[in-house]
Amino acid sequence: MKPLIAFLATLLTACGFADDNPTELGTVSWLTDHDKAFALSEESGKPVFLLFQEVPGCAGCTKFGKEILSHPLIVESIETDFIPLLVRNNKPGKEAELLKKYKEPSWNYPVVRFFGKGAKELLPRRDSQFTLNQVLPRMEQALANAGSKSKILPLAKPETAATSKLALAQHCFWTGELAIGGINGVTSTEAGWLDGREVTLINYDKKVVSEEEIISQAKAQSCADKAYRGSELNDYRTARLHDQKRQLQGTKFGRLSDLTAYQKTKLNAFARGNPKRAIDFLSPRQLEQLAQL
Repeated sequence: MKPLIAFLATLLTACGFADDNPTELGTVSWLTDHDKAFALSEESGKPVFLLFQEVPGCAGCTKFGKEILSHPLIVESIETDFIPLLVRNNKPGKEAELLKKYKEPSWNYPVVRFFGKGAKELLPRRDSQFTLNQVLPRMEQALANAGSKSKILPLAKPETAATSKLALAQHCFWTGELAIGGINGVTSTEAGWLDGREVTLINYDKKVVSEEEIISQAKAQSCADKAYRGSELNDYRTARLHDQKRQLQGTKFGRLSDLTAYQKTKLNAFARGNPKRAIDFLSPRQLEQLAQL
């Protein structure tokens, strides 16, 4: 298996734009050889992630490249769970021929389509899918339809939740981020100041945990002297960078690159006291990086 992975990685780098991608393509290492991509899909069993993109493109194209195609976990999934294939929709020659083959309009906003074994399309084509909330579920569904499942995408899923805000005051926001960040349903924390007090600003998913449950668990650790919500948060100000995720600083976990806000929150909560639990919040690529530190 390792030789195949190494071969795929080398091939993707050789045939893609790994080192000099324009903004519209994000940081993904794209294949540009259509036939080779589908042959690799048949060989590996991985579905093809086929991007039709305008290069150079409009503001919407560059935004998609910056926000979705450069998101570290989405990039890792595209390169690991799929075979990434690019067709530019504003170029002559072979790419123009592929637009006709797939009945894609030229000079169009980015469109992602998924193909599995036998080049069968795994999901109905859908336009105007530009946000993480739109793209991630389609990636998961495409993998499910191909009989596969990602170990990476669940780590990005908390970012798609509709969250609520709450700030809790405590004697030390270093302790606040440590104690509150580990609560299930808390998607991010931040050390800050409000009303002259040290507070932890909390984003949480109401479908997973209630405000009352957060306050109760925080009180049990002396981290909920007072609660602020709604307009009471207007005067909140962020603490200096040195005070953010203090428990994560100085650990091997803190040396990892490209961590999301959700991952930093959870790692800060568990890195020192429960490193085995902290590992659950890392992707396969990040675990490999951790082992090398």
